[in-house]
Amino acid sequence: MRSRHCRTLLVVATAAALAAPSEALARSGHHGATDWVATFHDPGAPGFSNEHLDCTNSGAAACGFAFDGTTVETGYLSGSTTYHGILYAGDAVERTFRWKVTETFTGRIAGCGRGTVTWTGSGYGDATAFDLESQGARMWGSLTIAPGSGTRDLRDVTGSLALEARAHGVPPGAQDGTMTGPLTCHPGDD
Repeated sequence: MRSRHCRTLLVVATAAALAAPSEALARSGHHGATDWVATFHDPGAPGFSNEHLDCTNSGAAACGFAFDGTTVETGYLSGSTTYHGILYAGDAVERTFRWKVTETFTGRIAGCGRGTVTWTGSGYGDATAFDLESQGARMWGSLTIAPGSGTRDLRDVTGSLALEARAHGVPPGAQDGTMTGPLTCHPGDD
């Protein structure tokens, strides 16, 4: 039972880093910044691989649960993300778990173009507020584009995103959520 609970929380944390925004939002101009909203879905444990304990973080009081997975984005962000995440015990009553993730998005960002870009993220979740009706718990954090990580049209994308998600108990680790915040792209620059 504990393994299932850890998997669910871990998947939720990782999926938060993957998102797909609404096509109705305005696109940025050349060199412009765009505030955007992206929605995402992570299928959870059925899509996990490389699950193991990770005891390499010297700042953590205990080992974390590491995993790899994928998400699919649609809308303003259109493509897929692969990620490596780690789930740790939390540090407060309303922050029952902590998560860290590194994700690589492959696809299209409206107003920027196509390519790949990597972001890193971290945040918290609150399993004490697990809602029995929706079988979900709140998760939140932030994601930051890794400088110089983009390829093709996305080579100069920069920015940070706020993450809000709901981790689901069935299937374990499944999650849905949004990412919001300004991204800046420089399409056509050499």
